[in-house]
Amino acid sequence: MSSGICSECGAEAWEPYEPATPRVPGLVVRPLRQGPAADVRRFDCPLSEALGGIEIGRTILVSGKPGVGKSTEVAALASRLAPELRGFVYWLDREMEEAQVFELFQRSGSSTDRVRRVAPSFDGEAPGTWREALRVVGEDAAVIVVDSLQRWAVRDVEQTELLETLKRGKVTALVVSHTNKAGQAAGRMGNQHDVDAEVMVKKRKFVSSKCRWTPTPRVTARRPFVQAETPSKNEASSSKA
Repeated sequence: MSSGICSECGAEAWEPYEPATPRVPGLVVRPLRQGPAADVRRFDCPLSEALGGIEIGRTILVSGKPGVGKSTEVAALASRLAPELRGFVYWLDREMEEAQVFELFQRSGSSTDRVRRVAPSFDGEAPGTWREALRVVGEDAAVIVVDSLQRWAVRDVEQTELLETLKRGKVTALVVSHTNKAGQAAGRMGNQHDVDAEVMVKKRKFVSSKCRWTPTPRVTARRPFVQAETPSKNEASSSKA
């Protein structure tokens, strides 16, 4: 507050003011104000239920033991996010062959119409880095999937830079992570701090230890996917008759 004397009536007057602050490169000082409301949406898939919905534009770390179904759960969520946001899934893959990634979506009863796979070409040249992979992600990206964090960024410092880059991009990112011997997300502990939500996929449940839009810790049961039945050859031929 600052004080002064009214030139007309002589009364002391008070008015708010913002004190001058020194300018420091790379830092900014502003009054604290309420930001825009969080855009949290619910999708009909297990990961969305585990996190109490998905806040659009956030980075989510999905960890679990090998073979537990992390990538399958991510595929189910990504395939539902893309049409909702009128964009595409960019699947940055260094874990599987193309046919195996396709099977993830089939297993979860999910469409691949809006999925684009980004993977090393293995054509004799050095495989692309995660920075190069992100450069080929189009402006039509609704979701970026990184499978996996440890395959794309081996060193801890690289993992930190990758997660920070995803957060700055403001595109919803689903990052698959390996686990260590203790059953926690592999890599430095800071990886959990560098994301907006973290969920562990277990055989029969999800355990969310961090989420910026839903109270944690949160434990939810893991339900199986319901796949559409494929008609037999006899049924298919009779329908054509």
